[in-house]
Amino acid sequence: MPDDERAAFVGVTSNVVVLDMALLESKHSQRLLQVGFTLMFIGVLSIAELRAQCAVFIGVLSIAELRAQCAVPCTDAMKACLCVVDPSDAPVALTPFGSVLRQPARIGQALSPGDQLMSVREDAIAEVTCPGGSEIKLHGRFMAIVKPSAQGQDCVFDLLAGSADVLGAKPTQLEAGDTLMGSTTTQYGIRVRRTGETLNVECVVFEGEAQVRYANRWSRSIAEGGKTMWRQGTPDPAQARVNEQDVRATSNVYARADLARLRLRGERPADPRALLNELNTQYASVMMRPRDAQARIRLAALQTDLGNSSQVLYHLQRAEQTAPVPDAQRKAVAVMKYTALKRTGRDAEANVEIEKVRQLDPAEYQRIRGLDPAKIRLAPAKIRLADPALRDLRRLP
Repeated sequence: MPDDERAAFVGVTSNVVVLDMALLESKHSQRLLQVGFTLMFIGVLSIAELRAQCAVFIGVLSIAELRAQCAVPCTDAMKACLCVVDPSDAPVALTPFGSVLRQPARIGQALSPGDQLMSVREDAIAEVTCPGGSEIKLHGRFMAIVKPSAQGQDCVFDLLAGSADVLGAKPTQLEAGDTLMGSTTTQYGIRVRRTGETLNVECVVFEGEAQVRYANRWSRSIAEGGKTMWRQGTPDPAQARVNEQDVRATSNVYARADLARLRLRGERPADPRALLNELNTQYASVMMRPRDAQARIRLAALQTDLGNSSQVLYHLQRAEQTAPVPDAQRKAVAVMKYTALKRTGRDAEANVEIEKVRQLDPAEYQRIRGLDPAKIRLAPAKIRLADPALRDLRRLP
């Protein structure tokens, strides 16, 4: 197997480390760690020591980062967490591992391997935040099972029906029957649909590259803008290009999830429909032109307004990797990164960005330093940038 494919599917044969954080925090007890078939006994670790060691495996989010990403604090920061449900009355059900009884899924609920999420409502969206910061959006009459993540992986889901879209901050993996799809840090998804007796599985890549394997015999590296399509009764998947319909359907899911996150925070835009349309347009621009740095900067500016720090940092990083930031935008980009990093408690990195602002514009530096980072954003009732350092970004061509 090629090295890049082995990396994308890390954990299929790797050992799994299991940590019971709740037990350690409540009882401060000693714990056995199972690593493959080898048992290692460890002494009592402080919570800080344990979190530091866990971060080596998946880069676990800090509490501040998780709160910035999830409107309701997760019950266990070491696990995947249900962060958004839209519409608010959508019947998303959870079947815990070891049970056959379904129960309403709750925002902020931690998910364990073997747990199943599902909804029979066509317009339902459930967004899960992984411990390392990746986001997985389940939608469209879905049924999915949380699977164990191997060392180095953030989240693994087995999709039995519906659609799953991933914005990967760390390595992630989706499974769907005989289809396996994995990537490191990119934007991709799987759609599982059944029409009558015919089953269709599509794998789409909006950005970067993902590995797709089918039935352990067909394997391809799918580049951005590509997709695979498998229909029951055909031997192997066919390859095609992502089309406008794929983009529009997915951008709408991302936009709705952002609007739902505002609602969960108690923020009420004066014109939700206009905000939804703007989000939809910005997401579609990035998905159709993933190497357009300006499109990503515009989306990051909007996400700064909305307080979605993980999205801000993701898109600005991609923009900087794609092309040098024009001198006229360097200050605004530094302000956005400073704001997002401060909101997520990453003060040392934030200080690097605010120093860039000081060198570019000392007066702006003094003004920004005097502001609460939470206030460098859009007032929810308006659809324009309130901060002078960011306002002009919306006028970019």
